[in-house]
Amino acid sequence: MKKLILTIAILLMFPCVCWAGIDNPVLNMPLVAKTMNGPTTAKDFGSGANDGTLVNAPVPTSNGMTFDGVDQYVNCGEMAEIEGATAFSLSAWINFGSGSQDYPQIVAQDAANTYNFAINRNDSLLYIYVNGESFSTPNSSITSGTLYHVAFTYDSAGAGLGILYIDADESARDDTFSGSAVGTTTNDMHIGFYHSGSANHYFPGTISDVRIYDRALTQEDVTALYNLGRTSQQGDIKGVGASGAGIN
Repeated sequence: MKKLILTIAILLMFPCVCWAGIDNPVLNMPLVAKTMNGPTTAKDFGSGANDGTLVNAPVPTSNGMTFDGVDQYVNCGEMAEIEGATAFSLSAWINFGSGSQDYPQIVAQDAANTYNFAINRNDSLLYIYVNGESFSTPNSSITSGTLYHVAFTYDSAGAGLGILYIDADESARDDTFSGSAVGTTTNDMHIGFYHSGSANHYFPGTISDVRIYDRALTQEDVTALYNLGRTSQQGDIKGVGASGAGIN
């Protein structure tokens, strides 16, 4: 009886852990020290098993992966699971710091016909690009040195719908966003870096709990992801279970 009562109490305290809408991401990478698979590999607990290779030694901590904004990033390979996708979602916890580069990248597939999810440093906003189309949140919606949960959902049905979220609140939407599928490429997906023409865009700060879904999440799903990180049993680890594994 005591075990039953304890189980019920845990479920009541952490209902979002069991939220079916956020199950089965194709990428689920906590990017914290306890989930590293050796000194240079970030473990992916998603269905795609796209373990990330640390490039130029970003530092895994209990709060996430810390990047210097100069040359550090995580290479997750091609991420073919969402190439050609007509719907997908991106989610991460971020805290960006000082640096001179504009458009520091959170998550990006390194090709013009795919996607990049970034910060516009000059206008302090969240920015998304998918296969030739882009939009952003209002100016001054992101502040350096502050922890945020950020998410993007996309469904190309009809005219196409893209929504940007900050801390589970809808911050911007485009009801005629692209309407086309994500392009295909053999280029790799990176966390904390994107190469555009002759320019490199590195992320200065901390990124954790990066998730990619091959479907458009709902507002309720995004809220569940936000609450999962905010009420993590570890307190200092966003979206990571007691065993160190990402919660699917």
